[in-house]
Amino acid sequence: MTDTGPQFIGKPMSPPANLAVALRQAQWDLERVAFAMPRGEISKEEILKLADSITELADRLRMHPPS
Repeated sequence: MTDTGPQFIGKPMSPPANLAVALRQAQWDLERVAFAMPRGEISKEEILKLADSITELADRLRMHPPS
């Protein structure tokens, strides 16, 4: 079986749909960190992981500008 990426109701998601999911995930991650950081509940590793994922998301956005 070949992995075709995420699927929604039996069919592969389009690249814009995949990007939308990644944007939502980033939003949730940023909200969690924004809440936890002032309380001292975020580790350096979590901050670095979030920074890496934001960089990856920015790269994806640059590769798929809206038409």
